[in-house]
Amino acid sequence: MQKKYLFGFGGVMVFIALVLIAISFDHLDPYSFRYSSNEMLEKMDDQTHLLSPQEFIDLRTQQDLIIVDLRDPKLFAAFSLDSAKNIAAERVLDKSLKPFFQTETTKVLVDQDGLQANQIWVLLTQFGYENLMVLEGGIKNWQEKVEVTTLDKFTGFKDEKPQVDFAEVMKK
Repeated sequence: MQKKYLFGFGGVMVFIALVLIAISFDHLDPYSFRYSSNEMLEKMDDQTHLLSPQEFIDLRTQQDLIIVDLRDPKLFAAFSLDSAKNIAAERVLDKSLKPFFQTETTKVLVDQDGLQANQIWVLLTQFGYENLMVLEGGIKNWQEKVEVTTLDKFTGFKDEKPQVDFAEVMKK
């Protein structure tokens, strides 16, 4: 009985949150989206909006990008990509940010694991904003793919030698 109550309460809270987002953006008409559901599904399926960490590095060297970090300010302060701007996900539809998202410069949306950034990409794309990309896998993927390889190249620990070479032991 209590699980049904929690599910019902959670559903009401999600509905209220969506209504508040719609009100804050001055769009109460669900038919004002730019793309139909099928068109949006096709855009999502082609995954051209996703950038792997390597594609992000390559694109960043070729053109100016604005990195929009959607995480909580505390997580942003703990670790962020160079020159990233912290805009909490719940603020992306603020009227004051409308000119920021309307610029021609490509914006790369970043979050912790890529899920929320994809959701924000869908929402902003439906409201007509263009030049939006998502860092695939978010900061976690970046740290695993890029930061680890950077640490591997760090030479400060060459004086530490393992006592046993396990690779050699396993060969025998």
